[in-house]
Amino acid sequence: MLPDQLEKLDLTWEDLHPLNPRMTYGAVSSFGRTGPDMNRGATDNLGFGARGGGTDLLTVEGNDPLPIRQSVGDRITGMAACTGILAATLDAQRTGKGKFIETSLLATGMWAFSTDIANQMNRGRTAVSKNRQSAALPLSN
Repeated sequence: MLPDQLEKLDLTWEDLHPLNPRMTYGAVSSFGRTGPDMNRGATDNLGFGARGGGTDLLTVEGNDPLPIRQSVGDRITGMAACTGILAATLDAQRTGKGKFIETSLLATGMWAFSTDIANQMNRGRTAVSKNRQSAALPLSN
């Protein structure tokens, strides 16, 4: 559910945590809980692939964008959320204090492509995917 829908139903962390201070609350969204797109839904191809940068990074210059394989972003985002929830639950068992865990398709997309994003920021230019004949390293393509 989108953040505004959870708020209308009184199902936010802020609503539920006082009822059970040991509770672990996991939230997964398209673009995060803040910002102009917080209440917009998206598929993994949009939230993870396109907005996270992967679609552009994997498209060979001069060709149409290639979508990332179906559900890759959903699976990576789900594993990130699961890992956080499990760690928070273990911590709650030890400390008695619950935690709010959050991730988004956009956040995990940017994490998945962070090496490329960092390289682009450091070089001040966008990386270009090359065709098979132009790849500098034979194993990179």
